[in-house]
Amino acid sequence: MSRSADIRDKLAYTLVKFRELSAQVHAAQKCEGEVPYIAQKVGDILSGCRECFDYCAKDIADRFIATSSHQKLAIRYVAGKEKAYFPFFSDQLKNGKLFFELSTSCPQLYTELVDLTAKIETNQIIPNTVSSYGIAAEFNDLVNTKKHDKITSTQIKSNAATHIVFPSGAEMTVSPMFPWTGNVPDFTAEVDAQTMVGSPGVEITYVREFKLVDNNWEVTRYCLHAIRATSSILAEIYSKHFGTAIDYFDPWETTKPEKAKKAEAVIKAISPIASHLLVVALLLYEKEAFKAEISFEGAPMVTRVDDISIANLFVLTFERFYQQRHLSELMRFIHEEPASVDYNDLSPRYSELTIPLPAKKDVVINGGQVVSFNKILLGVGTKFRCEDSFAVPPIDDESLAAVLAIVEGPAAKFDLRTDELGRILSCAVAQTQKSVTPTI
Repeated sequence: MSRSADIRDKLAYTLVKFRELSAQVHAAQKCEGEVPYIAQKVGDILSGCRECFDYCAKDIADRFIATSSHQKLAIRYVAGKEKAYFPFFSDQLKNGKLFFELSTSCPQLYTELVDLTAKIETNQIIPNTVSSYGIAAEFNDLVNTKKHDKITSTQIKSNAATHIVFPSGAEMTVSPMFPWTGNVPDFTAEVDAQTMVGSPGVEITYVREFKLVDNNWEVTRYCLHAIRATSSILAEIYSKHFGTAIDYFDPWETTKPEKAKKAEAVIKAISPIASHLLVVALLLYEKEAFKAEISFEGAPMVTRVDDISIANLFVLTFERFYQQRHLSELMRFIHEEPASVDYNDLSPRYSELTIPLPAKKDVVINGGQVVSFNKILLGVGTKFRCEDSFAVPPIDDESLAAVLAIVEGPAAKFDLRTDELGRILSCAVAQTQKSVTPTI
């Protein structure tokens, strides 16, 4: 029977313990305190990772070696006289070793293990990570050979990281810039904290870190890399040879709250999601100065060229600057209330976004008509499972900056240039900021 579920749960356990240790380290840094039994806690996490490889070795041996009972080593394994240890090194795959039997019983897996040991011995980087294959063999050595001095001996390095507290109360700890060796930072290097100059209200201090004596890694960083390496290496083996999903062992997914999993399931069910501007209304001191309806495909439902121009201007504003914000709000709502979303309801949903402006803005259209406003109402339509394409009108970078400034900048007057169909050619902050009397 596969031990995949045991591996998944063990990895989840190590991640929980890692998070607890990280919180304790962070608290200790703030007050220059200690972390009780820190070495034993690190050892617990690394031992958990090592046990996952033990489970994998047993699964490989049970499925691909024990069934070849005519081979001497297989018979010894079944009889309990030969133990299965995960092959971290090429010597463990040579003729006469238990896993050499794979060369005949499962040649593909044998070749992959030979390749894996080569990656471990040359410390290659695991794809899409900054963790190396070599760390697996290293923590195997720390745990399996019982070299307790490498686990239980930690040291404190002062002035090791930069702690920043912002006026809002938010805080973060910034690690120093490590030198690079090959494709990854050298986390064993002895580097001092990054020097920073704080702006008013920002508090900067330099804090210490807890490190493993044996390799000079910061303890939580080393544990995190060990967890990631274990998950990545075993996921590949089990997905190819035991039929598990490639993300089955992902401890971040396993430990995710059920509410978050439900929200992600809802988002997956309703994707792709499309949100586009359906109504734009401009108000000047609470009186309507302009209003236009817009099709879901972006076509203004007005006839005057100047009105089309303003409608196109705010379609562009929403698509470039507010659409992602609107979708982010929808994602936040789904994560908070996943049960309230009916993913079978594909009818368009309507919501409004109100943007009050600190001062009146004037948009001059082709040197003539002026539209003045100090509040914007954007009516937004959202469709689930929507494949409709929407082409955002092209515009140069300078004009795009002016479009954003209409809503978020201090400038008060803007020149809008369009063609005879109302399509935007350019937008610019006017050179003069004198007040203009509205004509609508």
